[in-house]
Amino acid sequence: MNKTLKHGDVRDDGLVFWGYFKSKSGVGESWTTKEKFDKWSDINRKNASSPLQMEKSRIRNLIAYHNNPEFHKKKNKEWIAKNRLKFRALKHSAEDRRRRNIKQTKTSKEDRRLISDIYSFCKILNRVHQKVMFHVDHIIPVCLGGQHIPENLRVTTAAFNLSKSANLSPNRA
Repeated sequence: MNKTLKHGDVRDDGLVFWGYFKSKSGVGESWTTKEKFDKWSDINRKNASSPLQMEKSRIRNLIAYHNNPEFHKKKNKEWIAKNRLKFRALKHSAEDRRRRNIKQTKTSKEDRRLISDIYSFCKILNRVHQKVMFHVDHIIPVCLGGQHIPENLRVTTAAFNLSKSANLSPNRA
């Protein structure tokens, strides 16, 4: 009988199971001593639960991207090419979530016309500059409970909108 091992299972000789790994010769098992297992489990637990650590990591990644954007764009394209199905699933699940949130907002015909005008204005600005320099931004992001209504939309620079991500803008925080 082939038993599936779990992280932390202990063998008769005292070694602790860390996890499976892939190699050219197939799938292997990684075993370590109890001391190393405890040490690395504590480190991973602290890093995983620390918002400060997560923010530092996010900032390091942003700096690395801005220092060499072409390298990271190339790496992203390579990853997407290798993981096309996973990429589609991630992309579609995020889009579906956003559509569901937007559909739950009841908007009048007048509001839909105003929303369309805001997006049209943004398109005009981008055509004038001949590149995407402006985005339509939700002041309170949809994922944080904001609605897709004219009062919650504004045209901002692309750089500001991308840096803001799914957070509240500085003047609303």
